[in-house]
Amino acid sequence: MTSFSDNLAQFSNLPIFPPYVQPGAHQFTDGTNFASTGASVLDETHPRTIRLRLQLSYFKDVAKSLKRASFSQTKPKASQSSKGKYVKTVIGNLTSMLKALGDRVANPSKYGFKEENAACYGSGPYRGMNYGNTINGTQSFELCSNPREYVWFDGGHTTERANTQLAQLL
Repeated sequence: MTSFSDNLAQFSNLPIFPPYVQPGAHQFTDGTNFASTGASVLDETHPRTIRLRLQLSYFKDVAKSLKRASFSQTKPKASQSSKGKYVKTVIGNLTSMLKALGDRVANPSKYGFKEENAACYGSGPYRGMNYGNTINGTQSFELCSNPREYVWFDGGHTTERANTQLAQLL
């Protein structure tokens, strides 16, 4: 599934940020990705993910690295400063993107969706729980037949179609 940030990068002609934990040499001037699928704020929630505390530590390391590198540069490149002005514009548009998501939930058929409240995949009410119901020791999840009809893929993520629409707006 294509993420919102990957779609945003594609439509903005920006590079897709490589994972910070990817082995090898890193070029942080265009960005890096600290995310971990299923990560949460609480350390004990998903034990095999890169927790928020560690992601923040990685971010601080990159910030220090970039500060050290900036002292060695005498004049910023034009492309770097224009990418900084562009990122500020994108960040400024995030509020309107959030409103756009709310509009898709409130008026799904206007955007080609049939289901705004229930998620395509999960368990419980509206398939909004990602950990499933346990029946006789077995996890039970429900999966919709057509994810393109849904705004939400699971309890916390929009579908690829919704991601694409929102990224195109920015």
